[in-house]
Amino acid sequence: MRLRARHPQCEHLAQGGRASPGNGRPPSRSPGPAHRLHTLRDRLTVEASAHLAAQLPELLRGAYYDGWTPSSVPIKYDTDGYVNRFVQEARVDAEDVPRMAAAVTTVVRDHVSPGTLESALDQLPNDICALLLQPA
Repeated sequence: MRLRARHPQCEHLAQGGRASPGNGRPPSRSPGPAHRLHTLRDRLTVEASAHLAAQLPELLRGAYYDGWTPSSVPIKYDTDGYVNRFVQEARVDAEDVPRMAAAVTTVVRDHVSPGTLESALDQLPNDICALLLQPA
C-alpha cells in the first residue's frame, strides 16, 4: 500500500524522501514519514497515540508503532526539545523541521477522520502546535 497525499511535497515525504533543500539538488533519503511521527507519538498519552494510530493507513501504522514503549510516554518537552528529537528521529537539519513537521501534519490530516488530529494536538503545548500547524 502506498500512502498518497494531495500536496506534492507531502507525496514526496510520504515516500520517505527528505524535503527539497531548495538548492536544485535532489533531496536525500531519510527514514520514512512514520519516523517523523515518532516525535509526536512520544509526546502524546497512550490513549491519544493509539486513537491517532488507529486511523493511519496499515503500513504507516506499523511503522508508527515501531520502537514504541507505552510505559515511557508521554515524554514532556518544549519546542526546542521537539525540534531536537525530530532532527534525531528523521535525520534532518533543524532548519528543515518547521517545513517538514507541517508537511507531515498535512499528510496525517488527509488520512484521518476530521477532528482526530486536532484531538491529539490538544495535548501539546501551544508552541509545538504552532510548529505543526503552520502552512506546509
